[in-house]
Amino acid sequence: MTHPTAAITAYWDAAARDFDDEPDHGLRAPETRAAWADLLSRCLPSAPADVLDVGCGTGSLSALLAGAGHRVTGVDLAPRMVEAARAKLAAAGLPGRFLVGDA
Repeated sequence: MTHPTAAITAYWDAAARDFDDEPDHGLRAPETRAAWADLLSRCLPSAPADVLDVGCGTGSLSALLAGAGHRVTGVDLAPRMVEAARAKLAAAGLPGRFLVGDA
């Protein structure tokens, strides 16, 4: 018997490679990135704080959080999304901890 989350994991793993190409996913547009950074800064305590990014995907919001000085742990069901998040933060020189898990 297949685990109930297997199809969900497979779907998001398949989407991981191109996920950041969607307009709001990779936060590549400066206006979009700035809007998210502003929203997060108003919703979170002052840095440094421990922040859990549930369903972190490729780590775009995790990168914003780490860049603002927070200690980020990201969790996602899809291993390829977690790999992408780790790579994204490492490429930016940002700290972050990423785990594969079902939240």
